[in-house]
Amino acid sequence: MPNHTRHTFVCFDCRNVVRLHCQTKESKCSLCHKILTHLSYDVRVPKKKDNDGWKLLEQRQIEIIQHKYRRQYEAKLGHSI
Repeated sequence: MPNHTRHTFVCFDCRNVVRLHCQTKESKCSLCHKILTHLSYDVRVPKKKDNDGWKLLEQRQIEIIQHKYRRQYEAKLGHSI
C-alpha cells in the first residue's frame, strides 16, 4: 500500500496512534479495544505525556465533527425549503 492511502487514527483513552488504510470505516484500538478517531490532515499528534496537547486535540476533533454535522443539517434544511 502506498503511504498516501494511509490516514492517522488515535485512541484518546490510551493515546495510541495508528496509521490505517484510508478506506477503513471504523477500527478498534489494539491496546484497549476502544474505537479509534480519524484525524484530519496536517494534525500534529502530541507526545503521550502531554496532557494539555491531548485535551486540545480532543477538543479540536469535537469542534470539527460538530461543524461537519451543522453544515450537513443546514444543507438538508436548504434543500427541503
